Amino acid sequence: MKLYRGGTYRTGMAFFTREPKVARLYGKVYAFKTKRRLKLFKVTHASLKKVFKYLSHNTRLLLKFIFGTDTSRKVQSDIVKKLIGGGVSSKGTGKTPGQRLSFSEIDSLAYQAFCKEYVNRHGFDGVYVPKRPTKFHTGGVFHSEIFISKRGLLEPAKPPPEKILEYKGGKSKSIRPPITELFIRYTKGTRSLLKPFKNFVPFLGGGMAIKMYLEARGINTRVKTSDFDFKFSVPQSLKTQKRINELSKDMYGVMYRHMSGFVRFLNRNGYGPATLIIRELAGVPVDKPGGPNYKKVYSVYNFSVKINNKKHELVDSSLVVVPGISRKRHISLKWSRKFGFPVQTLTRMWKDTLYVLAGSFVYKKIMLRNPINGDKKEKGLKNAIRAGHLSYLTSKRKGTAYLVWLARRLIEDVAARDKKAGIRNSREIMKQLKLKELLNINVAIKRGNLKLR
Repeated sequence: MKLYRGGTYRTGMAFFTREPKVARLYGKVYAFKTKRRLKLFKVTHASLKKVFKYLSHNTRLLLKFIFGTDTSRKVQSDIVKKLIGGGVSSKGTGKTPGQRLSFSEIDSLAYQAFCKEYVNRHGFDGVYVPKRPTKFHTGGVFHSEIFISKRGLLEPAKPPPEKILEYKGGKSKSIRPPITELFIRYTKGTRSLLKPFKNFVPFLGGGMAIKMYLEARGINTRVKTSDFDFKFSVPQSLKTQKRINELSKDMYGVMYRHMSGFVRFLNRNGYGPATLIIRELAGVPVDKPGGPNYKKVYSVYNFSVKINNKKHELVDSSLVVVPGISRKRHISLKWSRKFGFPVQTLTRMWKDTLYVLAGSFVYKKIMLRNPINGDKKEKGLKNAIRAGHLSYLTSKRKGTAYLVWLARRLIEDVAARDKKAGIRNSREIMKQLKLKELLNINVAIKRGNLKLR
């Protein structure tokens, strides 16, 4: 059997289709053939009802939501409105049967949980979902799909498409790659950010670092992010304003040289005319010198690129305190060399993301990022998705089993919108991370010095 996948190249724990035109909707098309005849669980309302008794409560809720089994279109629509503030219409009363409702992040979470709790245990290789009528999606029909839950069952039917060669010279092109792709391409070529620095340890943080790491491991979160958040970190609090100014100047010099080179790269290769815009973010709360040794922010600069009168806010660069940080223990040299950007180790990325997610349930200072009812819940949902994928990868590390289990429970609480359970699990997560003791979190919150980006 021949299968196709659009977007990222993966051979297991992912979605596939038998129609190339459907795969093309999701990005680059990759073709595969099965090594043997697959045994797939066929999803219908009847088949799901038969196996619900074998599934956990949260998994049942997820499957009911995405397939409309034992629920109504109105209930599905109401949940979506609470999650993302609207975007779909129920077009039915509370008695109208539920239908297929697809959100890639929730689909992935539901399929993985279903396969873990039932499909794999009963000898199936994955799940097959036939084409389904639905009022929730354009055209009134949602395409059929196959989710392969095991690795090693597929092999390429043809080599993966080669990367598009970089444009060399000429006039400004009407069709350009995204500026983020160009910035990654340029940085990989220069590798100027990889060298050790005497006064600080720089690394790429935030959503872009996690996105690049997960995609390199074959996981596409479909979470959009378009800016690069660089942290120039020192291991302990700086004692004087003079020292803060000196290191801020050094940080500014490193990023100015890199960004100026990027603008020249754009103009030289026909992606301009481009100009560099720099500003210090004076409105951002910054910390004063001295004081306890916890996470702090001393200065932040924003580097934007203007191309054909369109401004792209591309890079934030901040001088921060990360207690005890060292290049040897905190930076992954393997992945840094692969990306051309310095990035943290998997465990550090995971714990930082998990801290923000769990903290949004228990600390008032960051509750606006709570994925259930925060003012910026869309950021909280992104954190939940990232934490879920990182937890899957971290599960193979020694000594992380209990924390991984807690993280997955919290993500299930988010999907089920169970805030009470989310608070309970978040408190236990924070206890396990020992962030209160290590970072003096109570002092930081009371003084308003905790800066989470």
